[in-house]
Amino acid sequence: MRTLAKPIVFLLFMLMLMPLAVQAQDQARTFLAAVEAYDKGDYAAAARGFLSIAEDGVINGKLYYNIANASLKAGDIGQAIRWYEKAHRLIPGDPDLNFNLDYARTRVKDKAPEEVSLPEMLFFWRNWLNPETVIRLAAISSLVFCLVAFIRRQTKMFLPVLFQYGFLMLFVFFTLTAAGHFYFDRYLRRGVVLAESVSVKSGFSDLSTELFELHAGSRVTIEKTEQGFYRIRFGKDKIGWVPEKEIGII
Repeated sequence: MRTLAKPIVFLLFMLMLMPLAVQAQDQARTFLAAVEAYDKGDYAAAARGFLSIAEDGVINGKLYYNIANASLKAGDIGQAIRWYEKAHRLIPGDPDLNFNLDYARTRVKDKAPEEVSLPEMLFFWRNWLNPETVIRLAAISSLVFCLVAFIRRQTKMFLPVLFQYGFLMLFVFFTLTAAGHFYFDRYLRRGVVLAESVSVKSGFSDLSTELFELHAGSRVTIEKTEQGFYRIRFGKDKIGWVPEKEIGII
């Protein structure tokens, strides 16, 4: 009976992976269909195809970039900016992405000064690297620091103290950066207006007073969620409530 243990475990493992393999094949077909639709000029269909892959849980900067490009071509400026912004968090150094994002922003009707909070100023460098890269660099810095400390302690090899503690400082730096990413993801939510125009009101009711109007692509800060509405802030002093469906989280 022992000889069957490994084949059975392998079979069970393969059975567990089969749904993932089928899903991957479906996503590949959807991706190719979306690319074909894009090449044919059916940008709305291409955007829907790429978006369906993202909604399956695939996190990929290039995929987000494709959603944004197709949405921009389809005239959906709100979704375009939303997905350019999401892509920028994963591949911040991509020159094509940055160019297209800047261009898309010029098509937004509502202009407000870019709002920068104190935490954002303190962690201004966080956008240079995506969160996964930061975590890897923190782990590598920690590993090298421990390795150098071990070598200095256990051997007679000369290694400058500054060399050792330089990696400690890098570890602290990248760990703080990772903590900054977590803070902004958890407590400082940004969103983009998706609808062509949305009425920002003083409350949840249709009878609530309209305070101001925003248009597709406007970038807002989400301060609170309640009863299917977001309390948003645009600029420094424009605050009001809009339905959640009208805002796309970055």
